[in-house]
Amino acid sequence: MYSYSFFSISNLRYSDKTFESLLDNTKDMSINDIYTLISVCLNSKEKKEEIINVVSAQRQIKNNNTLHAIIPQYHTSKCIDDCSYCSFRKSNTHVLRTELNDEDFEKELRLILEWGYTAIEFVYATDTNFSAKRIAERITRAKSIGKSIGKELEIGINAPSLSLDDYKILNDAGVDFVLLWMETYSKDYKKWHPNNTPKSDFNYRIDTFDRSIQAGIKKYAFAILFGLSNWVEDVINLIAHGLYIRKTYGIEPYIIGNPRLKYAMGLSVENSKFIIDDENYIFVNYLFKLIFSETKLFINTRERIDINLELIKGGGDFFTIDCGTFPGAYLNAELIKNGQEQFHTAYYNREKTIALLQENGYKIIF
Repeated sequence: MYSYSFFSISNLRYSDKTFESLLDNTKDMSINDIYTLISVCLNSKEKKEEIINVVSAQRQIKNNNTLHAIIPQYHTSKCIDDCSYCSFRKSNTHVLRTELNDEDFEKELRLILEWGYTAIEFVYATDTNFSAKRIAERITRAKSIGKSIGKELEIGINAPSLSLDDYKILNDAGVDFVLLWMETYSKDYKKWHPNNTPKSDFNYRIDTFDRSIQAGIKKYAFAILFGLSNWVEDVINLIAHGLYIRKTYGIEPYIIGNPRLKYAMGLSVENSKFIIDDENYIFVNYLFKLIFSETKLFINTRERIDINLELIKGGGDFFTIDCGTFPGAYLNAELIKNGQEQFHTAYYNREKTIALLQENGYKIIF
């Protein structure tokens, strides 16, 4: 399992390699090399732009401005975790608690398929009503519905950290990838995830992808939540985690998410001193693509469309257009933004967003 050592900035040292040599040999960069690259770019907008231009050119050659549409489907807002940045936290007595029953699950799934989607993220809070067996049944049912209308679905599971046996159950059901946002790798993890809840166990969470890969699921997706801790340290530790999986299993990250802390019911975002600004946020996403060139970014509706257009130069990413962060949101338009969602998002009109992307030269694959 993952023997985790937190990389603190105070313990890192500058590499003796030049900026240019680092750009030319990204596959063999050490953590000190990555720290050096970030440090140089923090002090130079020109160096950031150089990385962005290099990565954009590589993406253009490889992907030719192709984007893949993906949509989340929330199955439950009932949660026994108490993450203080999330509306679904158990101590929030004001949020509506509900789960998508089997009938509405199928009804909403068919609607999503009518819209053209074939890549779907099933999202679960830490709800004891949803065992691995029940989630597997939904994967199997969704794949069957897709097949009946001539569509091969790609389904990812964004659920609590599960056991090796549970991931074997999901693998047997045909899950395509596992998403698990690490949130933060720092000592602040406990502050945001109080004790005596499943998610508070950082050591169990950090080994999630070891278990899912050993269960046969070869695609994984991870992220930090920008705003919970020092973003430089979190970025370095996320990259270190990906490099560990590359070295141990020979597997690249399938997806790297990039959520920034946004308002959730009862949360004052302004209380976080760690919010990353737009310029560095854009740069860091290109840094991820520099180091993990085959990885897709998960472009999300937490961000304004102009920010997302900056993130996708060259293509090759998953792009979210429709995004309801509450069970049944697509069955009832009022649930898209009703104050009861997991967090606030920007609303993207599907037709206008697709037209805008096409006007910018992008081809959307549903």
